Amino acid sequence: EELASLAGISVEYLIRLERGRDRNPSAAVVSGLADVLGLDDSERDHLAALADVRIDVDFSDDEVGESIRVLMAQWRQPAIVMNRFMDLLAVNDAGAPLHGALGIGVGDNMLRKLFLDPRARPIYLDFEEVAAEIVANLRSLTGGDIDHPRLRDLVGELSLRSRLFAKIWARNDVQVKSRGSKRMLLPEVGVLELRWDTLEVAGARGQR
Repeated sequence: EELASLAGISVEYLIRLERGRDRNPSAAVVSGLADVLGLDDSERDHLAALADVRIDVDFSDDEVGESIRVLMAQWRQPAIVMNRFMDLLAVNDAGAPLHGALGIGVGDNMLRKLFLDPRARPIYLDFEEVAAEIVANLRSLTGGDIDHPRLRDLVGELSLRSRLFAKIWARNDVQVKSRGSKRMLLPEVGVLELRWDTLEVAGARGQR
């Protein structure tokens, strides 16, 4: 009775769920049960998959694990960690100069820098293509959480301050892209063509 009460459902309905007589619980019911049971992100995902519904997962932890930082520090290749809103969470020594050319540091948002910083357009030789790609990727990363407060704030700000962003966002393009290339013009180096890959950080939901 206590479990049913805390989850906001009746005891009779909980019994039906337990006995498999109701196989179509709503997302709200599944989310409520996950909250009451104190499930972590992986367990919540598993419960949602069993019930064939989609429930919210808290992506508030933007702390990059020490093991990931140590691994990145050993790489000669530039490497960064971003969250699903494209906030820069970590960067290694090889990656710092590339992003420093745009004035991007840990804690900055990659989209804000790309669309609002005047240094971005001359650095990215294929700026329009890069801009379209990153906006479509944002849609794919945030999935169905279109009403998430952080996403609403970011999209609202960029839509007001960047006509280009507003135009691209209105197209509703979605692009899941895990590898590609970019051409950059850095004042002290010249033209660089960078091939990149995106990997998910296991055990850190939303970090890539």
